[in-house]
Amino acid sequence: MIIFDIGSFAGFHLMEMYNKYKSSCIIHSFEPYKPIFTQLSINVKNLDNVILNNQACSNIDGSVQFFLNYFPAYNCIKKLNDYSQLDKNVDSITLDTYTLCHQIDCIDLLNLDISCGEIECLEGAKIFIETKKIKKIHIYLYVHNILNFDERVRQLSLLLNGYTLLTVKDIAYNFDNTQVRRKLYVYTVA
Repeated sequence: MIIFDIGSFAGFHLMEMYNKYKSSCIIHSFEPYKPIFTQLSINVKNLDNVILNNQACSNIDGSVQFFLNYFPAYNCIKKLNDYSQLDKNVDSITLDTYTLCHQIDCIDLLNLDISCGEIECLEGAKIFIETKKIKKIHIYLYVHNILNFDERVRQLSLLLNGYTLLTVKDIAYNFDNTQVRRKLYVYTVA
């Protein structure tokens, strides 16, 4: 099983998936922000079959702007709100380029938790999406403090033409005395 965890942060989803599939999976992890990537590396250092990449996944091979936010999980390649601060550029790769370079012909699960960079990431997976080489896609979207949330959901459905939306799940938790709300969109090949 080939899993791509885009926006791995400190590895929470990665470790969940690793524990679920254990030795039957290879996880390709992407985290562009160096301080978080360093923590991720420490957290998963004892896991086999995990390939760490200190890069963003977008529609650009090269570099992209990176924005910092109050809640570190909101750090991303897009300006989320008026509080987002441009940090610097980070290395970026498209999924189509990465899969070609690593001779990967199918992704069983694509997990996107990238705070409004989903559209750009999926644009960079155009070949894999058009040829239905991604079997299942999990997309985590933050609900509040995000510019153009409804428009992003509409764009996702257009980009994933040929995929079926299986479920939308509401997720809520507290971080630093702040209620965080997200939605998990699960797509599969039609």
